[in-house]
Amino acid sequence: MGLSRRVGRGEFGVEAYAAEGGTVLIDYGWGTSVDAAPGLLSSGTTMATVLSNIKSDDFSLLIDGDVIAKFGLYEYSYRYGEVPEHLRPHLQELGLDRDDPTENPVPRALAFASRATGVRFSRKHFAQDALTGASDHLQ
Repeated sequence: MGLSRRVGRGEFGVEAYAAEGGTVLIDYGWGTSVDAAPGLLSSGTTMATVLSNIKSDDFSLLIDGDVIAKFGLYEYSYRYGEVPEHLRPHLQELGLDRDDPTENPVPRALAFASRATGVRFSRKHFAQDALTGASDHLQ
């Protein structure tokens, strides 16, 4: 995903990539257009978000609009929502069940998102052209 693909499409936007088992959305710019409507986006399905920017680092898992789990990537002990028991071993195995400011948690959070939703994504998915749309008007 080079910036050249975004030229003329707005400073803020969303890119959608087809992946095995679902779709991966990438919200770019300083916008929060994907995060602003998680209930709508998770309606009838399971959705995970991994947010990492200068303002915050968060993970959320929603099923049909309900928050199953939400926590800071560096502050798991401050989580809220109900984490189903069958997901706890994944959190422990990936090291997301502790507060650890020394490591980059984003790759582990993406792995957990994949396990929790069943959406499998790899570099090959991002090598394809994305469906891109500007969201400047939402700011």
